[in-house]
Order: sequence, then C-alpha cells, then structure tokens
Amino acid sequence: MVATVLKELQEATNCYYEYRKDSYGQMAMLFQSVEDMEQVNSKIGEILLANSYITQEDYDTKLKSQCAFIYYIADAFYYSDEAYICDGCRRITPMYMADWRRNYFEPTEGEIYCSDCAVKDADVYIAYLLEAPCERLNVFLSEDILKKHGFVALSDTEYETGLYGQTDSPNPIYYKLRKQFNDVIFHATCVTPFATEWKVFVRGEQQ
Repeated sequence: MVATVLKELQEATNCYYEYRKDSYGQMAMLFQSVEDMEQVNSKIGEILLANSYITQEDYDTKLKSQCAFIYYIADAFYYSDEAYICDGCRRITPMYMADWRRNYFEPTEGEIYCSDCAVKDADVYIAYLLEAPCERLNVFLSEDILKKHGFVALSDTEYETGLYGQTDSPNPIYYKLRKQFNDVIFHATCVTPFATEWKVFVRGEQQ
C-alpha cells in the first residue's frame, strides 16, 4: 500500500515534502508549510480511496481531519521550521531536544548534523567545538567520550552561567588555559532554560 501511495503521490502533487525515517526510527514526513501538508494529506486520501484501501465511509469521516490520511503511510510529520534532514544520517531530526537544547551543529557552512552523528563522528564535532571554544559548549559528547579522545577534566569544579546571578564566564578561563594546554573544551553537565552548569576539559599540555 505505502509504495503505491508514494508513487502516485509523487506523480500527483508538486508541493514539497520528504518521506524518510526520523531520529526515533519511525517513518515520517517533512513539510515546508501547513498548505503543503494539507495538500499531501488530501491527495493521500484520494489515492487510498481510488485504490480501495479505505471505504467511502472511512474517507468521508477522515476528510474532516486535517492530517488523518498522512498516518496511513507515516508515524509522524514535521515542518521545516522545527526539523531538518541531517547531512550525516539523512534522518528527519527535530531541531531542539526536550530540554530545549539545540539538536544540531554546523561544522561547515551549508552542512547540518544531528547529535547522534556528533557522537558517531566525535572527531568532527570536537574540531567544531575547538574552532570557537568560548562560544561552543559541548552538549552532545559524554565525559567518557571526551576521555577516549585524550581530554581530562581540569578539576571537579563546576561553573554556572544563567539568568539569575550565575555569572561564570568561559572567556577568562580559556585565555588562561590556552597558554598551558593545546585544546580546551567547556562541557555542559546540566542545561535548563534558566542556567547551564559546565566543567572544563583539556588536552595536550604544552611543554
């Protein structure tokens, strides 16, 4: 059924959509606008009815819903202002995590990668962090992964930056440490909408 619907859908509509797995492993659709979603949903309903995958009664009932027909071929759908296609794994991926952390990074202009790809290709993500260590906080790699790549925690001290008097800044720490170590990464240990706690990891002590 799905293959038939997708084939006829491709031939019957010129609006933008993507159909592929999302970061949760389920089949999903990505649209640029509500109008595109509604057009695709309507066309899927027509295809399902024309091929006798649903009855006229089912069609009439679900026609009242804005997106009911989409769920015959997909488990979820997203809009392009809330999700993207990762250039690494090619999955549809929400832009933000449940705690509102950004769920992507851009190693080069025009490229966007998800948090899973950051873990899979940790060297690429680490290089991205080291390009601007005071501006780019590590939120994807665990402490164990950092240690596997030669980093060690400078100490058990945790710093905090936030909206209510938490004023720790990575800048003076970095400018002091860069004379002693080749690489410095600021690693998030706790992220909330109001404050971020972080530790310092270093690599390559200079002689």
